[in-house]
Amino acid sequence: MTRLWNFACFVTLVGCATGEGRPPGSFDAGARDARAADGGDLPSDVGVDAATDGAPGDSGSDAGESDSGTDADSAVDGGAVDAGAVDAGAVDGGADAGFGLDAGPCDDACDWGCDGDACDVPVEVSVGQHSCVRTRGGRVYCWGPNASGQVGDGTTTPRLRPTLLDGIEDATQVETGTEHTCVLHATGAVSCWGENSWLRLGLSGTTDRLVPTDIPGLGDVVEIAAGGTLTCVRVRSGQGRCFGQGIFGQLGDGSSPSSSATPRDVLGLTNAIDITAGHAHACAIRETGQAVCWGRGDDGALGDGTERRLNTPTDVTGLSDGIALGSSNNHTC
Repeated sequence: MTRLWNFACFVTLVGCATGEGRPPGSFDAGARDARAADGGDLPSDVGVDAATDGAPGDSGSDAGESDSGTDADSAVDGGAVDAGAVDAGAVDGGADAGFGLDAGPCDDACDWGCDGDACDVPVEVSVGQHSCVRTRGGRVYCWGPNASGQVGDGTTTPRLRPTLLDGIEDATQVETGTEHTCVLHATGAVSCWGENSWLRLGLSGTTDRLVPTDIPGLGDVVEIAAGGTLTCVRVRSGQGRCFGQGIFGQLGDGSSPSSSATPRDVLGLTNAIDITAGHAHACAIRETGQAVCWGRGDDGALGDGTERRLNTPTDVTGLSDGIALGSSNNHTC
């Protein structure tokens, strides 16, 4: 699930340029992915809302017009575009519209590289203080602030454009926290990078990691949730596990507040179908539909009618038929 920290940005815009040198397309708030309760995988047809960035297509005409001469902005902004239609051809005018997919063999015209014989395209975006996208082909691009290495390119240099991360070609989810990033691999393994002073990377020591680093002993994961001071995962059995800072009870293991680089089982959470993490709290939905939260409850973040700090999952008042949830710094929906 995508975390929205200080501004809104969501799933995704296709981007296969027909001109040379155009940066990847911009993103609008759009449809989010709906994960299946038993697997956490993305559906094959992700709806997208398209927005143009004013870049012209091959024809040299204004980006607001398609080959047919109609206003592409009005045609796109009127509603969501089915990703299947995008894959088959393009958005309102084919490849020459500037945001369509090149129907020919994959070549240098593809903004996001190649996926087999066709252009690769973004299918998921996650926003922390930096931003990352996952492409259909399993690659990850990140950009933005990079003081702690959260972009993952081996430097601490801010990146003004999407930067392809080496070594990731099987990503099924990307999650940005405040100053760290994690990726779920097709194998069920997880790798993280960025700031590690609170052990939120799942790695011993407090040294920041500038490139994706595998979390030892963590497998069979179907969902990850990168928060501010912690990271949580949901494994295939439904068990929730968290690691990072624990002084507010946000690891949910019922023990005295402490931090841990080793993933800890969330006490009594063995049937989760969704999980999310905020700055210092976390929440999940059980297979029954009941939402539960734990950790720092300031300003009502846990939804139980109090501002308590809880180190085990507690029912959210009046929410017993949930199917998905999301959190920001100090609130949950």
